[in-house]
Amino acid sequence: EFDNKIIISNIEQLRSLKKMMKNEIGSYELYFDNISENEFSKLEKYIPPEYAINYNKEKFSEIYNWISLFDLNIYLIIVLMIVIGSINMVTALLITILEKTNFIGFLKILGSKNKSIKKIFLTNGMNLIFTGLIWGNIFAILIIILQKYFKVLKLNSETYYIDYIPVDLNFTKIILLNISLVVICFIFLILPLKIISKIKPYSSMRLN
Repeated sequence: EFDNKIIISNIEQLRSLKKMMKNEIGSYELYFDNISENEFSKLEKYIPPEYAINYNKEKFSEIYNWISLFDLNIYLIIVLMIVIGSINMVTALLITILEKTNFIGFLKILGSKNKSIKKIFLTNGMNLIFTGLIWGNIFAILIIILQKYFKVLKLNSETYYIDYIPVDLNFTKIILLNISLVVICFIFLILPLKIISKIKPYSSMRLN
């Protein structure tokens, strides 16, 4: 719809049709990087009253709203994935601790401190996280590369304005996301480790 309203023509023909002189223009199109709303308002002070400023964000608000929905969905999916992944990690570690109750009690009888026992389970949990992240990153980057260069996943252009799913291979964001995941999972893993301190050696061995 947007492209149908645009005609690329010779500038002299355009001036002839619009009866414009060579030193006359219809409009300027300006591009800015990282400009704030406050800076936009300052720009208006330097524009003569016979001219008007049209912002793309206001002129094509539907497109910008449509793009913002993508951002919202992305953040929502990431948060849900982190929460679900963290709950799964906590559950897996909790089950492991409960299954190894006798082992924990035996280590305590031998003189092991709670801190050293917690390190064993924490190391095991972090190993699982790093293994999952390595394989997850490999598959994710391969899928992104395939989509970026071969456009395997298609979209309905009538609904989404484009006929394929756009992707961005940004290694900085990928690294930051991985670091965030490791930190969040580490915090979540600390919670079930508190159970180890409550396990009594004599109780666990008696249950055996």
